[in-house]
Amino acid sequence: MVQKNIRFAIIIGLLTFLLNACKKHLNANDLPGLYISNFEDFRDTIVLNPNHTYLHKSKAKITFDSQKNIWNFDGGKITLENFDSPSGPPGVWIAEVVFVKDEIRIVYAEEEGYYYAKIRANIRR
Repeated sequence: MVQKNIRFAIIIGLLTFLLNACKKHLNANDLPGLYISNFEDFRDTIVLNPNHTYLHKSKAKITFDSQKNIWNFDGGKITLENFDSPSGPPGVWIAEVVFVKDEIRIVYAEEEGYYYAKIRANIRR
């Protein structure tokens, strides 16, 4: 019985190691491109440029807003300076960046399942 438990623990440990080894580790060069939100009530897009500037566009019913500023990536989190959030005043927005279902996502509200998904690489240099 003890040997079965040890084998089981070894198998679980190996599976965990293999799954973590297969995870895509993102870096700043993976991020530039066009991201579209999955928000229900309006369309929101973010373009991350390779020179670490971004363009954020938001369209809610009739109104349309646009803003430009800088972004940085460190340790799995992106920082957008002076980001005009759909749910609050402009400020620094720090969000988790994840690789899910073969796409890069910027998590907006994890509890509600809201995120920005990268739909294409940015061709601007």
